[in-house]
Amino acid sequence: MRIFIFFLVFSLPVQAEVWGLDTVFNFSKTEQSLIFNGSSARYKLGGIGLLGKYQSKNYGNFFVGGGLGYSPNESASFLSVTASGSATSVFKQIAYDYQLQFSDSMALNFQLNHRDYDIEGDLKGVINNQSLSVDASSRFKLNELILSIPIRVNQRNTLEFGVGLINWQIDATAKGQLESGISAKTFVEGSATDPLFMLGLQTKLLDTQLIFTYKNSKFSADEETAMHEILVTAKVASF
Repeated sequence: MRIFIFFLVFSLPVQAEVWGLDTVFNFSKTEQSLIFNGSSARYKLGGIGLLGKYQSKNYGNFFVGGGLGYSPNESASFLSVTASGSATSVFKQIAYDYQLQFSDSMALNFQLNHRDYDIEGDLKGVINNQSLSVDASSRFKLNELILSIPIRVNQRNTLEFGVGLINWQIDATAKGQLESGISAKTFVEGSATDPLFMLGLQTKLLDTQLIFTYKNSKFSADEETAMHEILVTAKVASF
């Protein structure tokens, strides 16, 4: 399943209720590498960035932005060898949410979220007593559809429980070269749509609005594995 999100920001009225800026931190990881037809790819994503937002009682909330990530300890499988080193990433995000308010104590949140990660790593290994250099690149696309119920605990804290679907796609390439000049390339591709569960907490700390979110899913590769994600969003400014 693919979720297509269309953002007609140019058509929104000038008298918008709130324009703003949020900072976002996300980290997600599967318990095991994803395996497709005998080839494996490591799923570990993360980064910190900024999201511009438009909030409207009539239209819902629109978000667009991106950020950067860095991991000093990455690895990639190349033939029978695991190469390791550091990796950098760039992610882009587009999201939308809308709340259906049934009463003062009952509401339903509808959320769409798309993230696109590009990861590059310069990794090293050894094979047959020769040094091995590996240029690893991966692209992950995530699309989420979530329905959730907010439960207000008090004036400062609101819990949120949700279920939905996550559509994920992976396209990974490892290009390796031995010091003798021999080179080779490996590919990993895969995709699936799996159920998703989420738990969130919206609170305030030092008059700053914070949202903590935990997501869990089972990724269906050749061997099923669990995915865990932590997401922290903080309000930066309103215009």
